[in-house]
Amino acid sequence: MKIIELFGVPGAGKTVATVYLYRKFEKFGYKCCLLRENEYEDLVSLNRRKYILKIFKCRNWLLIIKLLFLSVFYKGKKYYLGNTRNKLKILFRQLMYLEIYKDKNLEKEYDVLISDQGLVQEITGFLLESKQRVPVLVKFLDIVKSTSCDMHYVYVNKPIDVVKENIHKRNRKLSEMDFFDEKTLNQYLTDYDKKLTQTYDNFNKKYNFIKFDDYIKRECLDD
Repeated sequence: MKIIELFGVPGAGKTVATVYLYRKFEKFGYKCCLLRENEYEDLVSLNRRKYILKIFKCRNWLLIIKLLFLSVFYKGKKYYLGNTRNKLKILFRQLMYLEIYKDKNLEKEYDVLISDQGLVQEITGFLLESKQRVPVLVKFLDIVKSTSCDMHYVYVNKPIDVVKENIHKRNRKLSEMDFFDEKTLNQYLTDYDKKLTQTYDNFNKKYNFIKFDDYIKRECLDD
């Protein structure tokens, strides 16, 4: 099964990109599934609840303890994104993604699994606050690489002006970022974009990172 994990700054168009990939692969006869529900179209999505209990397997406890100290108990200096409860939710989601990616039974049901919110997306958000997050990201990437997953990390990158326009259009009030003033939002997106570009440049060869447009061409999905 091909697993496609999209990552990019908020407003870059990841959610729209999941629909595009889903429709394109479906057109070629692949059975597709989204890791979570899409807000724009009613497409087949995964029932993630059954993976919640798997998070607490014995093999995950050492990783959980390490992540608690690196993520939950650390307060960022510039953009303090999320309280302890939200950070715990992100931590457990990361472990849930690992369990999903390693589930061999999914290969019997689907050919392509597409996610617009995964390991890279979640962890790079915290890279804005501290380089301490880099070992966490590497740890997760190495775990996935050690499995037989056909993993594709796809970077959706857009100019900051386009990203800001998209954010204003959707007018969400779901995260701390949605309440930033214009100056703070612009700085946040600029910093986030810089951090993602650095992450892509550092990891694209070792972990099969690729930009969205290049991925479309490589998979012959362009119109």
